[in-house]
Amino acid sequence: VSARELRDAHKRLRDRDAELKSLLTEKATLSKQLKSVTNVLEKERREKSELQQLADAKAREAKEARRDADKSTRSTRASEAETKSRDVRLNRALEEVERYKNLLAEAKDERKGGGLEIRREAGELRGEVRRLERQKQELAVAFKKQSKLVDVLRKQKTHLEAARVVQFAEEAFLSVLEKGESKGGTGGAAR
Repeated sequence: VSARELRDAHKRLRDRDAELKSLLTEKATLSKQLKSVTNVLEKERREKSELQQLADAKAREAKEARRDADKSTRSTRASEAETKSRDVRLNRALEEVERYKNLLAEAKDERKGGGLEIRREAGELRGEVRRLERQKQELAVAFKKQSKLVDVLRKQKTHLEAARVVQFAEEAFLSVLEKGESKGGTGGAAR
């Protein structure tokens, strides 16, 4: 083997060593990048899992708020119907009592005989006074009912606003999840 061949062989050996070192360096760099990407991917998976749990919790809260609002609405309607029915029966009973009082007064007047016209007018006036008092009472009852209804409607409005806020948070959360999935999807395709 000549000296020239030996030099050429040494040169090729040095070139191969340099190439090997370059490849080893590139391998180490790629290994670090792979480890970094793997860590980022694992972190995003954990975040996605946490966000999914949060979204599920928010969805349960929204469902519960809707259920409470529906229950409150049904309860309000039932109590309004019951109150209305009771008021109608009470008014009928009061009218019956008034009619019987008038009949009794007329019967007494007929028995006594005198001043029938004056007593009839007095009875009509008393009836008018009672009717006006009853209207006054009905207006007071109606006002109380309206106040209760306003309170119930305010509560329902509060429940609905809470449900909207939860729904908005849920939608925002879902959009964050979709963005996270789209990032995860492109990262998986690049590998």
